[in-house]
Amino acid sequence: MFAMTVKQAGRMEGEFVLSPGMHAIVGLSGAGKTTLFRLIAGLERHVSLAILWNERSIDMVQPHERPVAYVPQRPSLVPHRTIGDQVQWIAKGPVTNWRQWIQWLSLGKLLNRYPHQLSGGEQQRAALLRALVAEKPILLLDEALSQIDRPHRLSLYRKLQDTLRPEQLLLFSTHQWEDAEQFAEHVVFLKQGRIASSSHVTQTVPVDSEMAFMMGYVGSVPVSDGHLLIHPRTIFAGQNRELPVHIAGEGHQHPISATLSRYHFRSTDGGLLLEWIGNPATTPEHFHEISISNPVQVPFALPNTQGGE
Repeated sequence: MFAMTVKQAGRMEGEFVLSPGMHAIVGLSGAGKTTLFRLIAGLERHVSLAILWNERSIDMVQPHERPVAYVPQRPSLVPHRTIGDQVQWIAKGPVTNWRQWIQWLSLGKLLNRYPHQLSGGEQQRAALLRALVAEKPILLLDEALSQIDRPHRLSLYRKLQDTLRPEQLLLFSTHQWEDAEQFAEHVVFLKQGRIASSSHVTQTVPVDSEMAFMMGYVGSVPVSDGHLLIHPRTIFAGQNRELPVHIAGEGHQHPISATLSRYHFRSTDGGLLLEWIGNPATTPEHFHEISISNPVQVPFALPNTQGGE
């Protein structure tokens, strides 16, 4: 079990508790994701900080003695050592034990190169390998795959998820909600240095409009005791009486490719204007109602107009 509490440690405040597994730290640029990771890794400290790992306090432990491997967004590779030397330097066993990961990371032909001879994405993959071979129980990835193309990045997330040992904790930071939704068990949402939300990914409900937009919601409609959020995945363009929410208006579907359409919808009263991109619908090009499945109720409203993908 991992528990962290911090009260105004610089620009960070809040607390969360996580079980071993793969979890996401989500927030916009400047939200405090890097600060949070640096506090966990011991690169920053504060008197109000409390970090527990398996019921043992580690907040006063020196960085090199912590059960933590940290991969920052900008790889901190040693410039005068080859990638192979750096991996061998840290690995608990021979590099050959990591042959599978070397293959997955496409580093087999790069182990004899120095960091300056690698691209940004190659350096990130090398830094990830170096962290993995340390075999620490806590692995922190601070947008550490951001320079890797999306298909390869998603494949690596899947490999990390599949090879994670039961006792390990992996935290990855991202501003892409789709990555967190697809790979994380638990999501911690940061806003301006505050831990604003911490919940299982299937139970995550936006706490404010910023979080709602990050999660892909494109609008909201008022109800008696709050507002219902609208997400493109929950919109049926047309009439579907099996769904719980129906909004009359005028809508248009504009195909933009074989697999995507752009939608525009304005409610009859003019109070709701939506734009979203989704799968092509079987409805006509023009429709006069949208139906909403799985409505999420919150106490705040979103602006009436919001484009989204």
